[in-house]
Amino acid sequence: MSTREELSRTIRSIFRPLLAGTRVSDFQKKFYDLQTVKLPDTLLVHDLEELCRRNGGFLTMGELYQEELYGTHGYYAKKSNTVLTDTPSRWADGIVAICKEFGLTHCVEIGPGDGSLALSMLAQEPQLNWSGVEIAGVLREKIAEKFHSAGRQYDQLVENVGQLRQKDAALYLFVYALDSMPPEVFINTGKKTSAPNALLGVRIQNGMLQEVVLSHKELAQRKMSLAKGVMTIGDERIDLSSWHLMPQQRAYIPMSSLVLLSKTVSRAPKGSRICIIDEFRKDKGAYVSPHLLVPRDPRLYRRDKTNIRQNYEHIGTIDYYFPQYSYSLQKYLASLGVSCVLVDSEMALSAYMKAHHKLPRKPLDTESKTQCFITNTIEKRKKKVVYPLRPEDMHTHSSWEW
Repeated sequence: MSTREELSRTIRSIFRPLLAGTRVSDFQKKFYDLQTVKLPDTLLVHDLEELCRRNGGFLTMGELYQEELYGTHGYYAKKSNTVLTDTPSRWADGIVAICKEFGLTHCVEIGPGDGSLALSMLAQEPQLNWSGVEIAGVLREKIAEKFHSAGRQYDQLVENVGQLRQKDAALYLFVYALDSMPPEVFINTGKKTSAPNALLGVRIQNGMLQEVVLSHKELAQRKMSLAKGVMTIGDERIDLSSWHLMPQQRAYIPMSSLVLLSKTVSRAPKGSRICIIDEFRKDKGAYVSPHLLVPRDPRLYRRDKTNIRQNYEHIGTIDYYFPQYSYSLQKYLASLGVSCVLVDSEMALSAYMKAHHKLPRKPLDTESKTQCFITNTIEKRKKKVVYPLRPEDMHTHSSWEW
């Protein structure tokens, strides 16, 4: 970015809130400052305090979201908050058709929920072998019960991809799974636009939550490091240097889903393919949030949850999900060695395959925000694994609305 363009962005960031009737100091406090918030007195908050105490006195933002959504007293612990979709009825025929198209007799579903899609597929094609990877023990039990009741058998049902003992080529299936995985929150603490140079975390004690910038020593406790825009988690290194953030701007980057995809690719047998069905970002409209990939709530018209303080005050009551940019994920997959051979509207594609039992020979609707990716067979990954951001996806201060 040129010095002139950066100066222009900075000037507009100062005058835009003034024109909107907002003092710069209030704007800074609402959108940028690290927050200290009194949390509600709930069982979830007590769990978070204990989790924080047991884990070195802090949580990464990914750990916070994980417990808030999926913990013992998290959002999805209440049965009334369980989300049911029409995916099994729409996609069973399509998944079977994809397997037949590419000569695959085994489907490995990552995040199969209660197993409804799996049973719908097996009803269409009894000879298909199915395995599931489900982190939630309650859901694994439910899947086993449903398979038993239906008189069906699965090949494997495990907690993580590392436990899979897959020998034959398979279709690795992610259906609305990646956008349910919590991100880590990166920040630029410098005074100039740059790649993220730090991660945010929280400390929770006596009902108070305090946002903090995690030190190198604290990141090392989680086997993480961040240097020159390259994020390392365990043995995974992902280049984020193209994520140019304004000073104090945050980016909610889905590290857990990126690591999961990398581990899946590295463990998948030769000849396997990946199919991803998910919602992606279309942030070209009038409203753009102040930070990148802000968590969303499907119950809202404007889904981005931009009010950070208010989000903490309502902790445990928000149905977060975390869609990412289609471009970024496609380029990341390519750097893992699995380029996309098909990217299309998941709604249009599922309807077409339900009617024709085969993949279309030309695109149906590539502009839909809910898309289906199908990759080529797994090839050699590139030396540099990159999760890039296009310049047009960067949110400048001048494009924000209040």
